[in-house]
Amino acid sequence: MAKNKKACVYIDGFNLFYGILKGSKSKWLDLEKLCKFYYPKYDIARISYFTALVKERKDNKESPVNQQIYLRALQTLPSFRKTLGSFQENIVRRPLVSKNKKGIRQKVLISFFDLFDKMMPLANGDNYPKPQYALIKKTEEKGSDVNLGISLVSDAYKNQFDIAVVISNDSDLSGALRIVKNELGKTVEILNPYPTTNKKLQRASSNIKYIYKKVLPKLQFPNELTDKVGKFHKPKSW
Repeated sequence: MAKNKKACVYIDGFNLFYGILKGSKSKWLDLEKLCKFYYPKYDIARISYFTALVKERKDNKESPVNQQIYLRALQTLPSFRKTLGSFQENIVRRPLVSKNKKGIRQKVLISFFDLFDKMMPLANGDNYPKPQYALIKKTEEKGSDVNLGISLVSDAYKNQFDIAVVISNDSDLSGALRIVKNELGKTVEILNPYPTTNKKLQRASSNIKYIYKKVLPKLQFPNELTDKVGKFHKPKSW
C-alpha cells in the first residue's frame, strides 16, 4: 500500500484572519482539522503559523488576550509551530476620500478659494483643485511574509516535505513559491482564505483551493481545552 504524501503547511495568520475569519463566529478554528478536511490524503507533518502579537486598541481592548488564548489552543496541536513577527507604527500622510453620487470613493478636493479655510496640509505641486490630506497612524505587521518564505524555501531544500500547502493570498510570497516549485521540484498548493487568488500566486503555485465559510463551524476546537497549565476556554466574545 502506497504511503500518503508528506505535507507541511505554512499559514500567514493575519492573511487567514482578514481573509475569512474577521467578523465571523468561527475564529476558534482548529488548524489541524482545517488541513485534514481539505487534504485528507496527505500526511500533515507540520503546521507552521506566522503572526505577530497584537496590541490593545481603544476600539478592541480584548484582542491581545483573545489572541493569546487562541495561540494557547493552537499549541495543543502536536504538529503546530509558531513564528512571531512584529508590529510597527508610523505617522503617514494620506488623502481623505469620500463617496460620490454613484457610491464611488474619490479624493476630497478643495479649490484655491477654499484653501485658506482649510487646516489640513496639502500635497505640494498638485494642480487646483487640490486633494485634502490628513496625518494618520499606520500600523503594519512586519516579518510574517519574510519568515514564511524563508521557512518554506529552507524546508524544501532540506527535503522536509513532498507537498507544501500555503494558506495566504499575499503576492509577496510568489518568489519563494516559484523557487520551491521550479528550482526544487516540489508541489506547492495554495489554500486561499480570499475568494480570488492573486495572479502572481496563480502562476507560482501547482494547485489552488479555497476556504469556504460554510465548512468552518465544523472545524472548531472544543469550547474547553486542557494543556500542561490546566483548563482554559474559548474567548467569550468569540
